[in-house]
Amino acid sequence: MRRTPFAIAAVAAAAAAAALAVWAGGFALYSLIAPQLGAPAAAGVVAAVAAIGAALSALLSSRKPQASSARAEVVQSVASPLATLAPLGLVATAFRERPLVSLGLTVLAGVVAARQPQLVREVAGALTYRR
Repeated sequence: MRRTPFAIAAVAAAAAAAALAVWAGGFALYSLIAPQLGAPAAAGVVAAVAAIGAALSALLSSRKPQASSARAEVVQSVASPLATLAPLGLVATAFRERPLVSLGLTVLAGVVAARQPQLVREVAGALTYRR
């Protein structure tokens, strides 16, 4: 618990440094282009560069990592027996394949939890009971 405030402060400092670096880069680009193109055009160029940077970062962050073939074979060979033994694996697969169904079931579970808190408490107690 003692490290949590320090971790939050470190993340906030890193975010502030990143924001300052982006702002300074934009200002430097604006200052470089403004004498040749004028203030409105320089502002448009800075906005276009920022939009392209945001689009590229979104594109790179949305790509799925490529797993190596040997690693994929090992994961598949281990995952198959575990999936047959664990019904939660099958439920997770079904939720990945049908996200709207999972959303509907999540909303339904929330309504049941709001209306029947005793049922939720009993189910949680049964799942966490240790012999």
